[in-house]
Amino acid sequence: MLILIGGGIALSTALQKSGLDAWLVSKLPVAQASPYLTVAIFGLFMMGISAFMSNTVAVNLLVPVALSMAAASGGKIPPLWIGFVLPLIAAISIPFPVSTPPNALAHGTGEVTTKDIARIGLPLALGAVTLLLVSGNWVLRMLGQLPAN
Repeated sequence: MLILIGGGIALSTALQKSGLDAWLVSKLPVAQASPYLTVAIFGLFMMGISAFMSNTVAVNLLVPVALSMAAASGGKIPPLWIGFVLPLIAAISIPFPVSTPPNALAHGTGEVTTKDIARIGLPLALGAVTLLLVSGNWVLRMLGQLPAN
């Protein structure tokens, strides 16, 4: 487990130090897209990748790119907003055993099947992602972390 986390952090650092995150952002149409659409796309992508890999690794891969995207948006996308929402989305994207260690442990017992986890985890993840995407910006504004529009 520690190797997985350490590898994810090393990958994230390499992504930033090599400039790959800035290059990826330069290829994405930031200026034309609405901030809500951009965060929603990143959120859905985070949900997708964290369903099939460790949530820690998914966060370490996608958050640096998303933060570079926020910086390139010229203030349209507050970095705190995308940095708040994406890790939470990864944490609740639990439709398969590989998503998070507790799922893997439960599946490893043989008492819980992949179908059992998916039956509960997929609707839970979709509902929670929708809630986070709709309310994340509002919550940060209510807490005084983002300026009011």
